[in-house]
Amino acid sequence: MIHNIILLTLLLSSTISDELSTLVTQSTTAFNQKQFPQVVALLSQRIPSKNPSISKQHLQHNFHLFEILGQSYDALRNDQKTMETYEKLLTLQAKHHIKKRSLLALNGLGLLLSRIGNGNNNRATDLMEEAAFNSPNNHGLMNNVGTVLHKNHQLTKAVTYYTKAWLLSSNKIKVYGYNLGNSLMDVQQHQKAVAVLRKVIRL
Repeated sequence: MIHNIILLTLLLSSTISDELSTLVTQSTTAFNQKQFPQVVALLSQRIPSKNPSISKQHLQHNFHLFEILGQSYDALRNDQKTMETYEKLLTLQAKHHIKKRSLLALNGLGLLLSRIGNGNNNRATDLMEEAAFNSPNNHGLMNNVGTVLHKNHQLTKAVTYYTKAWLLSSNKIKVYGYNLGNSLMDVQQHQKAVAVLRKVIRL
């Protein structure tokens, strides 16, 4: 009897793995081909996330599926569904004690919350700073964090992150320089601002 139960469990696990693997392949292919409505159709009701005994491999597949679903909603300009999807992913990762949660979800949700405002700015800042802590050498992310902080009137911290973005980028990106120069002006560091903006003009 016990042997039969174990065998049934293994068979079910194999079936779930096959189904999940197929789902990952189909949705990833559709996403890479920019068939975003198809990704939504494939994943919106089918990502398993409530099984407490789910394996690490299944978890990683689920994380990937949530990421491409969120990006697909974002590409389709559906902000509400994008935020809901990233929230589900981050909640799932917190539930399973994932130390470094999805950079894509943290950044994407943080930017959307900041753009919406309406009392969401502090949460947006927390998400962006978590992302920055997990990926301190990502210049694009540093620029995004600076933008969210600047909008939340945390000007000195915005300067810090804009500076990181500017210094980390090997090929100086003009927008980073403009952001840094403008934020330096905001904190009354005019000489530094002028120096940075002169460098930007020469690019």
